[in-house]
Order: sequence, then C-alpha cells, then structure tokens
Amino acid sequence: MDILEKLRKAPDAIKIWEAFQQELEAEKAKREEYYNLVHEDVSAGFINGQIVFHSPVKSQHWNASVNLIGLLQPFIKKIN
Repeated sequence: MDILEKLRKAPDAIKIWEAFQQELEAEKAKREEYYNLVHEDVSAGFINGQIVFHSPVKSQHWNASVNLIGLLQPFIKKIN
C-alpha cells in the first residue's frame, strides 16, 4: 500500500493534509527568504529547509588553491 492510499484510509487524513500544507507553506516562505537574502556576494545554500551560510574564503586558502591549480595544469593538459 503506497503512502497516498494510507493517507486516504487514515481517519485523521484532513488534519494530516492540513499539517502537510502548512509545512509546504513554511518551506516556501523560507525559500523566498533565501532568494531575497542571497546575492553574488553571499555564499549560502538552502539545505533541508534551512539557510546555511558558508564562511568566506580566506586569502591563504585561495592562494594555495591557485598554486595547486598552477602545478596540476601541465599534467591535466597532457591527459587531454
């Protein structure tokens, strides 16, 4: 029996459906908040209904990444 069939047979199906709709509306509002908050200068994601802000990249990390890319690039070109 699938979940929809179980819901149809549940005596409190209306309450379950209304609670589900409320959760969907809350998720929709949270997504709208996310879309209004986040722009290209903000690193964030919408994960499991939550807005998760990411730490900005530190310059040391960025420099290390650039250096690694520079070292790996000749090997990548040889493979292609």
